[in-house]
Amino acid sequence: MKKAYLFLLPVMLFISTILSAQAGYINTIAGDGIAGFAGDGQPATNSKIDTMGFTAVDDSGNVYIADAQNNRIRKIYAATGVMATIAGNGTPGWTGDYGSATLAELYYPFGICVDHNRNIYFTDNGNGVIRRIDQSTGIITKFAGTGNGGNTGNGGKADTATFDDATGITVDAAGNVYVADDIGSCVRKINISDSIISLYAGNNIHGYNGDGGQATAAELNNPLGISMDKNGNLYIVEWKEFTVRKVDASGVINEFAGIPGNNTYTTASGPSATSIPMGSPTGVSCDKFGNVYIADAGNSVIRQINGITGYDYVIAGSPNIGFSGDGGPAVNAELNYPFTVSVDTNFNLYIGDLLNFRIRKVNGGPTAVPEISASGNFAIYPNPANSTLNIQFSGTYSNGENNIEIIDLMGRTVSTYQKNVKPNSTFSTDISNLANGMYFIKISNTTAYSVLKFIKE
Repeated sequence: MKKAYLFLLPVMLFISTILSAQAGYINTIAGDGIAGFAGDGQPATNSKIDTMGFTAVDDSGNVYIADAQNNRIRKIYAATGVMATIAGNGTPGWTGDYGSATLAELYYPFGICVDHNRNIYFTDNGNGVIRRIDQSTGIITKFAGTGNGGNTGNGGKADTATFDDATGITVDAAGNVYVADDIGSCVRKINISDSIISLYAGNNIHGYNGDGGQATAAELNNPLGISMDKNGNLYIVEWKEFTVRKVDASGVINEFAGIPGNNTYTTASGPSATSIPMGSPTGVSCDKFGNVYIADAGNSVIRQINGITGYDYVIAGSPNIGFSGDGGPAVNAELNYPFTVSVDTNFNLYIGDLLNFRIRKVNGGPTAVPEISASGNFAIYPNPANSTLNIQFSGTYSNGENNIEIIDLMGRTVSTYQKNVKPNSTFSTDISNLANGMYFIKISNTTAYSVLKFIKE
């Protein structure tokens, strides 16, 4: 049963000033880069982690790690930065239910999630069960599974069901729990009210089909990480198909990101997440605005998919694989098989940098946006605009090559053009793919730049 997966706001901005440029910067918050176990009770940056599974974060920014090879669940306390074991005594096995979680035996804990009451659920992969840690008492119990292999029990109580290979796990707003079964090629739901387990996606056949229909009739190709957004949409990473699929609240499944069967190496961003291949997606997480974050482990980058437009941004990681970049922009950093990503309520990202044996954090919130200028170098119309934005340059504007950027309120460049500009000329750009909202247009050359704001409606 055990596997070592080494393949495995709305915020109103005062836009007349430059905001902090620290947002989007990356730093290590746990792990010293050497595989092992050490550091409990100390700053997490002094700790050792070994072959982590997934991570989770609660509403206060505490981070939870399925430290799989160490057979422990560990926690980084947001207030102090200290690392602690909260479940598992390090010995592989299955003992301790109904007692203190720190005295229990675990066997390769892999997936992990936290509900709104901070109860912790994790897939105890080597034991073939789902276990729960009560946040108020620290007591551990079996939540689902018998410990036997298989994929049985739908329609009955979850504690009588079997799992082939329970991997990812997530929870919805009501507290219902969803479990991905890698070998079983399905996702199952456990109702929190009555503990009944049922098939939610996948028909237990390895493959890739069924888009546009009910998820329970579709084939999945080894589901791994899963995440639920605030609207009840479930995102499923199919690591062997190199895709992420979405099951909407009505139960219909569709492709969401990646190209089925295509793992061409790329660290590109682009306007359509379904047209950019992923090397080996593994983890997925959602923020409160519906944006989706994907750990593209095979390309050693973290991607953000805009929940409205589908635009695919690389927001952490670079074309180089390794370990570097702490203290600088996340897009310039080197990662080494980032297996998992989690996002907190302040849009901070937590990356399980698997082969660097570290947890790294990317500061969230708005990034640096350019100061609005009033130089009269150019004008834009119409404003608000729907599909086309026209840029009219003044009669005094100098000839030459200019860079034209459209920047969103998070400070991200969503499109860019090179244009040979002449005085009194007009340039039109298609903005139909942009989500509704406020943007900046920045035009720069080798000596100066000008910025105006516009509304896309």
